[in-house]
Amino acid sequence: MANEPAFPSEPEAITLSALEQALAAGQLSLAYQLYTPLVRTGILSQEKVLDLLLSLASRLENSPTQDPQQRLQACLKLREMAFELDPSRRDNTQVLLMRTLQAQDELAVGFYGQALAEQLASLGEEQTLDITQEPLLTQLLTRLWDDGYLDLFFEVATALQARLLEDQKSGFAALLAQLAHAVDPEQANRYKGLWIIEDLIGDFFQKAACALFQNSTSDGYSILGEALITAAESSQVQENFTLRLSLLSESLEKLIHAAQPERINLVIQKIIDLILSREADLGSLRINDENLLESLTIAKVILFRVCFCWSYLTDDRSLIRRYQQIGGRIFNDCLSLMASQRDFLWSEYWQRNQQDYCRSGRAERKLRVGFLGNCFQRHSVGFLSEATLRNLSRDLLDVVYYYYYQGWKNEDMASHDNMYQKFRSHENLHFRFFPGETNPPQVAAQAREDRIDIMVFMDSLTSHDASIVAALRAAPIQIGWLGGDAVGLPEFDYFFADPYILPEDAQADYHEKIIRLPSYCAVEYLDITPADEVNFKNKLRIGPQDIVFLTAASAYKRTPECIDAHLQILKAVPKGILIVKGSGEIATVIRRYQERAKELDVLDRVRFLAKTGTVEEHRGQLALVDLVLDTFPYTGATHTMEALYMGVPVLTLVGRHYYGRMSYSLLKNVGLEDCITWSVEEFIQRGIQLGNDPEWINRIKRQIKDSRRWSVIWDPREHARSMEAAFFHILEGKSHETYTFHPNDLYSTPDEWNQAGIQLIRSLSADASVSTHQSAWEEALSLWRRGLARDPYHVPCWLNRIHALLVLGDRSRAFEDAYALLEFLCTEAQSMQPSQLTDVPIWVESEGSADPGAYTKYSYLYYLAKWMAAHVGVVYSPEAMRFWNLAYSINPDDRQAALAVAIELLSQKKIEGLIPVNHILGLDPTHQQASLVKQIAMWEVVPQVKTASSPAQPDLYFDYENCKLFLEPSFSSIVTRVLLAQGEWFEDEISFCKHFLRQGMNVIDVGANVGVYTFLAAHRVGPTGSVIAIEPTASCLQCMRKTISASSLEDVVFLIEAAAGDHEGTVQLQEERASVFNSIGDSKQRPEQVSNDGKVVNLITLNSVWRSRGEPQIDLIKIDAEGAEEQVVSGGLELLAAGHPIVIFENEHVSKVTGTATAKILEPLGYEFYTYNRFLNKLTMVRPQQYPVSALNIIAIHPLDLEKVADMISV
Repeated sequence: MANEPAFPSEPEAITLSALEQALAAGQLSLAYQLYTPLVRTGILSQEKVLDLLLSLASRLENSPTQDPQQRLQACLKLREMAFELDPSRRDNTQVLLMRTLQAQDELAVGFYGQALAEQLASLGEEQTLDITQEPLLTQLLTRLWDDGYLDLFFEVATALQARLLEDQKSGFAALLAQLAHAVDPEQANRYKGLWIIEDLIGDFFQKAACALFQNSTSDGYSILGEALITAAESSQVQENFTLRLSLLSESLEKLIHAAQPERINLVIQKIIDLILSREADLGSLRINDENLLESLTIAKVILFRVCFCWSYLTDDRSLIRRYQQIGGRIFNDCLSLMASQRDFLWSEYWQRNQQDYCRSGRAERKLRVGFLGNCFQRHSVGFLSEATLRNLSRDLLDVVYYYYYQGWKNEDMASHDNMYQKFRSHENLHFRFFPGETNPPQVAAQAREDRIDIMVFMDSLTSHDASIVAALRAAPIQIGWLGGDAVGLPEFDYFFADPYILPEDAQADYHEKIIRLPSYCAVEYLDITPADEVNFKNKLRIGPQDIVFLTAASAYKRTPECIDAHLQILKAVPKGILIVKGSGEIATVIRRYQERAKELDVLDRVRFLAKTGTVEEHRGQLALVDLVLDTFPYTGATHTMEALYMGVPVLTLVGRHYYGRMSYSLLKNVGLEDCITWSVEEFIQRGIQLGNDPEWINRIKRQIKDSRRWSVIWDPREHARSMEAAFFHILEGKSHETYTFHPNDLYSTPDEWNQAGIQLIRSLSADASVSTHQSAWEEALSLWRRGLARDPYHVPCWLNRIHALLVLGDRSRAFEDAYALLEFLCTEAQSMQPSQLTDVPIWVESEGSADPGAYTKYSYLYYLAKWMAAHVGVVYSPEAMRFWNLAYSINPDDRQAALAVAIELLSQKKIEGLIPVNHILGLDPTHQQASLVKQIAMWEVVPQVKTASSPAQPDLYFDYENCKLFLEPSFSSIVTRVLLAQGEWFEDEISFCKHFLRQGMNVIDVGANVGVYTFLAAHRVGPTGSVIAIEPTASCLQCMRKTISASSLEDVVFLIEAAAGDHEGTVQLQEERASVFNSIGDSKQRPEQVSNDGKVVNLITLNSVWRSRGEPQIDLIKIDAEGAEEQVVSGGLELLAAGHPIVIFENEHVSKVTGTATAKILEPLGYEFYTYNRFLNKLTMVRPQQYPVSALNIIAIHPLDLEKVADMISV
């Protein structure tokens, strides 16, 4: 009994509840008066009150609803009350200190800062801290330093240093000593004897510096950089070449964060001089046992420091590449010697086993391609690569893909990263997770074990470990891509570039063979958090007529020439405002801009904007500026792509080096020649011209918008295809110089590109595989895109492109393009129409027509309106009706459009809806749908507007799947409206059922309504199968009984008048005007809680239905329970475990994603989840249990049943 948890007594529980209500209501004084005497006398548990206070404070801190200032003050008071109860709670003290810093309360900062230092100092000897596991503590130290509380900074930091793990103590002491020497030399005495000079180049010194100053607003990096230079020049290291070189190297790493180009150049020159004093001819340096360590240090300094930093300062490609390849060769030779000392040299192993590894095995297995990097997360390279990797044809080509991820400490930490989740969700993927501390040889060994044929390295010089993996030759063919310029290691065979990012003469500076893809990257969608324009501009004092320039980049990229160019532009644009934003040592960046702006008398028009919390917020802010001013000589890549994605132009200066041409490549690929300059003078002049001509900027923005339909940078599918083609080009031993992917000169006119795409689709046979269909549509999409590259306003290519995007599942881009085309046609080309049959959109059936010319007599606007109406939403939705009305206004003889318009009018009791109905019947007196619409109108609408006696209620039988489907004779019935307007139900899964269901199968339809799925299934399963329809609505059951009788399906369809749930009993049915929206209430409500508005119906479970039928094999269950799918599945777990039928369940209900909960119940049973594309008859795996999926329905399939749908899954 003694070990059982102590639950509060009833009086205590009541008191705590009252206390919580008072605190939640903001009555803090009342609450304080209530609990203080009770705690002192022991009547109320101090621990429970403390937990309550901290819980409420934490909840409030995470609440976005309250005013931030009010929230801050309330949290402070709650935590101060908690501190008074227990001053020893370090977790509370740390948060209190952060909140007082945010509130700028100096007295409170001093009090709680001193309290924190005392808490740290009072920790027992056995209580050690790991600073890497104390993020809030390091954030506090950063904030204390940035806000100028230096004495308090050293008090807390010193107390912390004494309690760190042994392997962290000396490195942290070394860091504190360097900071103290710069700002308060007396403080430095505290750390004497606690560190040695070698600690300055230790791993922990670097990690601690990064933790403290990565997001700092002060000059910490500058201080450390200068301290390291001083240490390198000290007498005690002059004779130690390796130590001195390492110190200079680490100073570079600090100074590059600090926007200190002059100092960086100085240190680089010191490093070069030092190296050459030791090795006069680096090119001929030979590695042996004696010079191994020294040579490895030289190589790492050249590769990962000098060449990395040079890229930000100079555009001398030949200089950088020469040193990079020298450093790469030395680095590679050092690792080869180290490997040979361990009796293993991978390159020799590969040469001995090449035949077995690549030739004989290739005939029996798929090509294996690996992608290695730490970028499979929220990382610039991750944002630019995810769509391309997702679109690699795991289905269409003989390829298996592996991702080798090095980064987070464990996978649980990584799983909270939404980009990591996206990468993990890619189809048919082998994902290898390596914790951040994994040794590179382990990664290389795993790649060899996986028998990777081609390894693509995505980190460039930003990852030492990845370079070691490459040097160990992880795969027979190794390629660099995207993370930066080619590394320069001899073990790299190829480098993926594009026609613009490296000039034509660049190959002479690279030992890697350059493969030029159409673009170095491509994206299709980026997440955005829209910014509040009014608040944004008010905060930055931006007027409505101001021209807003933005420069957003890290401190690395801020050279004096670049800063001066930005401000010279601003000076000559009177209405200009320059926003400066970035990361790194932003204090130095701000000072440099302020100094030069003051000299040019434009300081009043410079604004400094803090870094946003997320990149999505940054993208939202981008939409509010007019022109982005690029940095040079190191230009933008991710920043430029994001700006273009938001429709904002970027002005760039083109260099000769890879990093000087990243923006140029993207701008060239979207046709923005006006934003490309070739000298500093031209950059300034063009910036001035654009800033003083807002209309010019608007024209450029329109160009960016137009580029979305033709530029390869928005087409990751094509980018992926080009990469795949390159893989096979390499494997076939062809010269890298001969590689091309869809040359632009294949056809000369847009009409030819359009016709090529049409012919490709028309040539598809009806029984072609899913993979073949998808491949053809992707190829056609590429052809039509290239036609638009020739003429961005070529309407036939434009129309076909939007349909191809829809077929391939990219609805958002399809409709983005469609609305752009609508704008163009309405404003500039309303009457334009096809001049030949091949101009008619691909979706218009023209072959076999008795009058082919009939298809060329309508305008493109009509065809677009028809397409939009059919696909933008269900027929009765306002947006769909917008386009049905447009199509009808252009062509009143269009029967489908006329029906849609008529039904919409009649549903509003407007008798004029009979006019288009009568017109259809005049054209075709036997038209079934028009006849049925008229019958309903005569019953439901006409009696409302005339005094004649009402006709008898009609019996409506609709020919549907070889059945006589009885429909509710009312326009309030969604099913009736949809079937009469478009002839079939709108959900894609109807098509899935048509392809999947076979004779003899057994089906359960939960939420059958009038039987759209039920009778489709009945026709497919035939007399040897069965369909159980579960429906609680009496009127729907009456319709189904009539259908069964009229269609002679008594032995196939079995009705159950009930709702399905997770237990048996009764439940309230809430009936709506449209029966498809009927829903059940909470089945666990007590009788007195049941509303009088609903009807009580029986509640059953799938398990009980299954058992009552003798436990047959169930092949398919469709569940549309208006949000109760989770309960329905819970009531069928026995059935599902026994026979694992395919389950179609509703995923979106009343604009909310509800399928996640359902998927989480099905997942433990082994189910996998898919969405269905009716155009391709394709199932695509999704993970709704992990993240929301945008789809009306989801199909759950057990792996044991995949063979039943093998023709719908590309393999």
